[in-house]
Amino acid sequence: MNRAPSTFVGGFDRSFGAGLFEAAVQARSFGEPVVFVCYDIGTSAPLRDIQRIDEVVGIALVLAPQHGSSSKPPLAHGTLTYQSSPAAPLPAATRIPAPLMQGSAQPDGLSMLDTLASIVRGEAAALAITIPMPRTGHLAITLERVVC
Repeated sequence: MNRAPSTFVGGFDRSFGAGLFEAAVQARSFGEPVVFVCYDIGTSAPLRDIQRIDEVVGIALVLAPQHGSSSKPPLAHGTLTYQSSPAAPLPAATRIPAPLMQGSAQPDGLSMLDTLASIVRGEAAALAITIPMPRTGHLAITLERVVC
């Protein structure tokens, strides 16, 4: 049974950025790892008229303030910075099938996972992306490969 606190964050089509920001703030503030889970279910009428979600997608990440004495090293090191300007377009995901990207409510999260996969596989040492936040802001994220 999990007795740790939990938080729900909703931001319509920018929920991934809002939730990621909330989880990062909690990890940094409390100095403990935070599990960030983002998921959507398919929509039906009348919600389908507002936002069509054809693909059920769930994403989970563990955000830790820094690498501690864990027996497993992190997959990557990242920095997040909130910026009030509009976000730059996300790079096209190369490993995620187009129908999944188009039918999901969380394409930002899938693009971030695609970027993280490039880092973990050693295809890049570091990459920078932006994730849109509610209103006009965005998260500027830099991901770096952890070398053990």
